Amino acid sequence: MVGPLELAGLHGVPDLKALRDQYATREAQCPDVEVQMPPVAVYRELLEQEAA
Repeated sequence: MVGPLELAGLHGVPDLKALRDQYATREAQCPDVEVQMPPVAVYRELLEQEAA
């Protein structure tokens, strides 16, 4: 217990609110992505070309 008390005496007591704010869980900011799926026939054509 002396180690943490000594560190606090040398460097000051950390600001707990600032630490909580810095390391708080945040909601991820993800962009909206729209995926347009091609018709299944396109894949069928590609498979037929690959098999030929």
